[in-house]
Amino acid sequence: MTFEVLISCMYQKGFSIIYASQLEKVKATIINQTDIAQDTWFNDEKGHKRLDTKTRGLSVSRNMAVNAAESDICLICDDDECFVDGLEEKVLSAYRDYPDADMICFMLDCPESIMPRKAKKINYITALKIVSCQISFWRDRIINADIHFDTNFGSGTEIGSGEENIFLYDCLRKKLKIYYVPIKIGRIDPSESKWFKGFSEESFVNHGKKVRRMMGRFWGLLYCTYFSIAKYSRYKKYVTFSHALSNMIKGLNYTF
Repeated sequence: MTFEVLISCMYQKGFSIIYASQLEKVKATIINQTDIAQDTWFNDEKGHKRLDTKTRGLSVSRNMAVNAAESDICLICDDDECFVDGLEEKVLSAYRDYPDADMICFMLDCPESIMPRKAKKINYITALKIVSCQISFWRDRIINADIHFDTNFGSGTEIGSGEENIFLYDCLRKKLKIYYVPIKIGRIDPSESKWFKGFSEESFVNHGKKVRRMMGRFWGLLYCTYFSIAKYSRYKKYVTFSHALSNMIKGLNYTF
């Protein structure tokens, strides 16, 4: 097995993100969204490659990285992560331990997130708790299943989030086997979110759109009702229960 990290970022110069993420010893493909006129590839002396592109959207970037990758196992990365030493061996060792896995999600030091301490299969419920930079996969199995990140979602779009959960749902629908293993591979910088700007009418509408894309109207309505109840203590200072649910229902009625 060969291993590669797929980095999505913006306005990077050179390969400094490789060092900031502690990926000097790991093969990496960088998709750097910037303002240049045409797509241009660059390579450094250690074999890392960077595409400067005028495209926009995190899902667009991730799809470009998957297509440009050359290795068997790929790990998703943003511009706010720092990885542990021995990353490649930790990831490949997990795939040797779980030979039937099409995808494996790993543990991270992540603010406001409690990571399970036991390995388990990812299902439609637990997939909702995974963030993109935990996700690794066999590249050929993703490509052969014709699975892509939905470009209607993710940072840089009107909806702004949810691309990783939708990606996992699409993988589950295609019967790919997804595991979570409690092997810590790095940490996330606890800086301000690039997409979540607080509880507002728009945030609940967009959440409803994401749920509609993943679950459809019927199951989506049940989940949005549950979400309105379960998260009430977090949003009650900003909106009422009825406004939260009604705005998510607006999103559920959105047609893609």
